[in-house]
Amino acid sequence: MNKKVEVEVDSSKCVGTMMCMYEAKGVFALSGGKAKVKRQEAGSMESKMEAAENCPVSAIKIIDKDTREQIFPT
Repeated sequence: MNKKVEVEVDSSKCVGTMMCMYEAKGVFALSGGKAKVKRQEAGSMESKMEAAENCPVSAIKIIDKDTREQIFPT
């Protein structure tokens, strides 16, 4: 996949496990015990998808940058 995507974190769901930070290095940072997007341009689409799929509380959304369609979760 070579789509350009962006990620969003729902801070009301995030419990701060930091799994996303390990899956998509440079994309996420921890702030106040919750994940936030640090750099959209960091990481690959695949690493961002891994982060979203492995988030235990489904706090991460993946959005197609061109169409604005939500790719994950579906």
